[in-house]
Amino acid sequence: MLREILVVCLCLLLGASVGAEPVGGGAMVAKNLRCEGGVNPLGVGELRPHLSWNLSGGKDSESMYQSAYRVLVATSPVLLAKGNGDLWDSGKVSSGGHIGIEYLGKPLSSRLGCYWKVQVWDGGQRTSWSDSAYWEMGLIQAQDWVGKWINDGKSSPEKEVDMYGEDPAPLFRKEFKVGSGVRRARLYISGLGYYEGWIRSSSGEAVYFWARLL
Repeated sequence: MLREILVVCLCLLLGASVGAEPVGGGAMVAKNLRCEGGVNPLGVGELRPHLSWNLSGGKDSESMYQSAYRVLVATSPVLLAKGNGDLWDSGKVSSGGHIGIEYLGKPLSSRLGCYWKVQVWDGGQRTSWSDSAYWEMGLIQAQDWVGKWINDGKSSPEKEVDMYGEDPAPLFRKEFKVGSGVRRARLYISGLGYYEGWIRSSSGEAVYFWARLL
């Protein structure tokens, strides 16, 4: 009799485990996280960046749409993994919006690295977390720009029409040595028009590239 009871209980447990829906199982997932339209961008200049994500999954009518979201933003991947949004925890927001969500957390400072992820709920209130993403603030205060303007020594054209004449872009180069222990470096550059910035190693290998049209 006891054996029969144990067998029946075991069957009931197996049936419950098979029929149960795990958290996030079958629910939609936020993917392709973007900040200001970029994936893990550097040099973000917006004080309140806009965050976006795509929605993936959803195999039934209840999981076809987002019913709510929660955004966590932290100063380190460790804090983010622990669910500690020390920069911003939006809380659960009942909204289907997932494009251009404005950051409304603590004030952001120059060079600050921001780690973030998104929790979404589908129409059936099943929930899942996205993978983490990253953005890094640029130099957002005027006093942060300590470099000097450089040029090729030519005078500015006297007539506007001369602005469109043939004039090859100048190249500038400066060599410097880097000691041991450097883990990360950033080149901040600004200028009018199209410019390119390179940092090359002594072997000639390009280790950094930046191009922008202002």
